[in-house]
Amino acid sequence: GGGGSPETVATPTFSPSAGTYGSAQTVSLSTTTSGATICYRTDGVDPAATTAGTCDAGSTTYSSAINVSSTTTIKALATKSGMTNSSVASATYTIDTTAPTPGSAITFSGTTDTSTTVSWGAGSDDVTAVANLQYRLLRSTTNNLTDVSAAETNGTEVMAYTANTTTFNATGLTASTTYYFAVIVRDQAGNKALYTQQSVTTGAAGSVAVPTFSPTGGTYNSPQNVTITTATSGATICYRTDGTDPTAPTAGTCGTGSTTYSGPVVVLSSQTIKALGTKSAMTNSSVASATYTIDTTAPTVSSTTPTDAATGIARNTTIQVVFSEAMNTSTISTTTTTTCSGSLQVSKDDFVTCVAMTSATPTASGGNTTFTMTPAATLASATVYKIRVTTAAQDVAGNALASTYTTSTGFTTRYAHTITIDGTNDFTANETFTTSSGSYTAYVTWDEDYIYLGMDGADVNSGSAQKWVLAYFDGSGGSSTSVQYNTQQANMPTGFSAKYHLRWKADNTYTNAQSYSGTWSDAGWSFTGNVFKSVTFIEFRIARSDIGSPTILKLIMLMLNETTMSEWSYAGMPSTSFSDGYDPNYTKYLSCSLTASNAPNTACSILP
Repeated sequence: GGGGSPETVATPTFSPSAGTYGSAQTVSLSTTTSGATICYRTDGVDPAATTAGTCDAGSTTYSSAINVSSTTTIKALATKSGMTNSSVASATYTIDTTAPTPGSAITFSGTTDTSTTVSWGAGSDDVTAVANLQYRLLRSTTNNLTDVSAAETNGTEVMAYTANTTTFNATGLTASTTYYFAVIVRDQAGNKALYTQQSVTTGAAGSVAVPTFSPTGGTYNSPQNVTITTATSGATICYRTDGTDPTAPTAGTCGTGSTTYSGPVVVLSSQTIKALGTKSAMTNSSVASATYTIDTTAPTVSSTTPTDAATGIARNTTIQVVFSEAMNTSTISTTTTTTCSGSLQVSKDDFVTCVAMTSATPTASGGNTTFTMTPAATLASATVYKIRVTTAAQDVAGNALASTYTTSTGFTTRYAHTITIDGTNDFTANETFTTSSGSYTAYVTWDEDYIYLGMDGADVNSGSAQKWVLAYFDGSGGSSTSVQYNTQQANMPTGFSAKYHLRWKADNTYTNAQSYSGTWSDAGWSFTGNVFKSVTFIEFRIARSDIGSPTILKLIMLMLNETTMSEWSYAGMPSTSFSDGYDPNYTKYLSCSLTASNAPNTACSILP
């Protein structure tokens, strides 16, 4: 008998299909091959099923719809015993919840008694290409197009959503009427933003068309030759550059002080041109105005935040650059990868790589002079970062930064080290402190949320009820004079006010934290998952918020061996804590700056 090749499983399909969406999507996978198993991955790697009918390790067996809350590519294949695996299908879902940014403001030109040309600057978006942004133009005779919802409710549609269009000739208007126009810009995910509404008043019936200027008013980095025109054939244009409105008391003739336009007006420095159109037997147009700012000065970087040479900077800091003048926002960008691209860059390795930001478009404020970036991940501990601004950054006139700006020293982040509470000693050498007993070692470190303490020595977990590990913390409302244990009185050093202490007996008699408010009582902290002890080592994790979120940690840590109710032997940290290495009369404490950029061995001082 003969045989043929096994059938191939039908390739999986996705629902909804790949695309850009404005909200999280629930993606279902299916195959038309009955009884087939679908294997998928979302890490960019092709799924596999080496054994037909079973997904390989690393591939997930599809059992229910996949929640896609951020931009994700799903790759899937279908497999069934006795059949050939399907080919791999791929679908990319771009989740975009950020509205586009409108471009420059709405302007009007060529206004007559029945029409006007409406123009606006192209918008931008973090996902959708500029050419794919769509615009909808609406108008109203009432000042009520104040936001996207109001514009959609109150506006009369003049132009339906159209891609890559920034001008439209609005006709069918009524003479001598004020109209409000607004533009909605929409990205491919459906996110919308509104250009601020602007108003224009049509001319009287039979009036000359309002003059228009080319180039339009704005900021330029060189002198401009301005042409003035009107759509009314045979009309005369009258203009002035002294801030006064031109006139034409006799229709068709410019009044005293007004200049009859005959050729381009040369604008050498910042200037406002006012113009009207006039023609015999017609009503003069309204006065049009255009302001030209001639700016030939290159922008500079005024300041950065964090400032250059700053230390102790929080690792979740935002980063800000302030310019000397308003900037062209389209030239201000950063990177969302580790590639050093964009005009604003932050790096810890002299720009071999750069810090990825949450958005490629920094947030503008201060009249487009200030731009803020947010790192996509927490910055590294005790690390120097520099800020660079490239000459791609331009002001609104088109002047570029004269040269690349780089902070000379850079800012340094705070020290932080997260310890896993599992009985393994993860403390580093610069987090290790000697005690008053050479047979014990203490450990101190911290991160943004916790303080971590450790103690190592033979009696830490001996099982004896006489073996104690204690730690005292400073804090408002604590005792600055004494701490009572049985018949022993332990006086605190000057500058130390014991507000909290941890106590841990090796036989589990005491396993809690205490708080001082006139007397010591249970602080109510949960040690579940926050303490671990092994044969000779114990480590604690204390939430900084539980002890008042201090920026300075004042600490005494000790190992107690209760030989009688009135006699103790000690191992204390700092090692100078005990005046004779035995009696509970503390003389020193450790004062640690939790906002320092250096490690505990130098961020902590022994006081007083």
